[in-house]
Amino acid sequence: MDVDSSHYSFKYMFTLFLKEIKPQTVVSILFMGFIEIFI
Repeated sequence: MDVDSSHYSFKYMFTLFLKEIKPQTVVSILFMGFIEIFI
């Protein structure tokens, strides 16, 4: 239950974050995030 609620709050914060900044910045951040995950 704790993990699920924290995951939900993360998704909520991430959605707000996406709304706050420019799409191009979002794409570059996501791309860098994927690089960090896979490398």
